[in-house]
Amino acid sequence: IALAEDTGVLNILSISSDNKALESAGYFKEIDRIPKLAVWKNSTRILTCSKNAVAIWDINSTTRKPVQHFQDYHTELVNYVDTIKSEPNLFASVSMDQKCCFWDDRNPSPAFVLYNNEFCSLTSVACNQNNTNYIVVGTEGGDIYLLDRREPKDFISVASCNCYIYRLVFDDSNKLAVCGDLNKVLVFKCEDEILNNAYCNDKHCAIVR
Repeated sequence: IALAEDTGVLNILSISSDNKALESAGYFKEIDRIPKLAVWKNSTRILTCSKNAVAIWDINSTTRKPVQHFQDYHTELVNYVDTIKSEPNLFASVSMDQKCCFWDDRNPSPAFVLYNNEFCSLTSVACNQNNTNYIVVGTEGGDIYLLDRREPKDFISVASCNCYIYRLVFDDSNKLAVCGDLNKVLVFKCEDEILNNAYCNDKHCAIVR
């Protein structure tokens, strides 16, 4: 289990032999707060963001430092990162600089701008693990854009939630759950390159995180 703290500490926890407690298996230290992290399937690497940088850590590393650190690809605070779970070198990031970058850390120039929003900052990103060509980003203005990484610089569909988008999550059937500065959980169906409303739950009495 990877646990990011407001202090910048990235804790690695394991389940005790009697399955009754969590035990520390090590830690790493970032200079600043780590707002988001993501992992890959069957990998020892962890992806984090902090300020305007993204970093990759390896839980088997003998140092407290990241194995890769990418600074200045974004010019402002990185709000969110997500990985393509089955591809251990591929991930996406979004920032207050209004850009979504797509990454392949094997390349000499590891990132390119997949999408640049003209109007507002990007607050969340999610990779579709069922069809890895598709990525969605959320904005502080409440819009959700469906992107195709084979067609950078433009979006292929948009939906509006009229609130700051905090989190986006795909399930295995191309459904996208959304939460933000609302007391609702919204679900969209991603099919035929269109985001369609599928479900709304308003049982919470305060904003959903």
